[in-house]
Amino acid sequence: RMVCWDELLEDNAVGEEGSIVQVWRGGAPYAAAARNKAQIVWSEGFYLDLLKPSSEHYLVEPLGEEDGEGHSAESTPTTAAAAAAAAGVVIGGEACMWTELVSESTIESRLWPRAAAIAERLWSPRSTRNVNDMHRRTRGLAGRLELMGATKQDANAHALLLRLSCGDPVRRDALQVV
Repeated sequence: RMVCWDELLEDNAVGEEGSIVQVWRGGAPYAAAARNKAQIVWSEGFYLDLLKPSSEHYLVEPLGEEDGEGHSAESTPTTAAAAAAAAGVVIGGEACMWTELVSESTIESRLWPRAAAIAERLWSPRSTRNVNDMHRRTRGLAGRLELMGATKQDANAHALLLRLSCGDPVRRDALQVV
């Protein structure tokens, strides 16, 4: 099966029914993918390199907002009509990161906790929207990941502070307080 970015929809170049489209621009591409009976992997609003807060990623809803009674609201980036047309074709989401803006010393801070917020959004029911509760659930994640050896945020933060302070411990300590 063909997997493509949503630009292919501009020229109706999507392959056979059942193609997979990565929708990264929302709106019209979202509706076009649904019209073409393509399956959708959603990434609009999930780009980690844009330095959005985890709360903003968490509030992205690929199927459109709900009004509390299970009906899509008109106030979403994707219209209620597009959400209705796409119901059942969104097969997942993707947290993306273009790395030209990321270095080895900053990658961890770009990934966490944003990727956890996106995972929470994708596996939670649409009605689960409480940002404070999401923060409560993910609060200890950084420490757990570091204990497992999956991250090195503290080492990266220390290295960046040393670089910013030109190695001066007094400046480093002052920056650390900020």
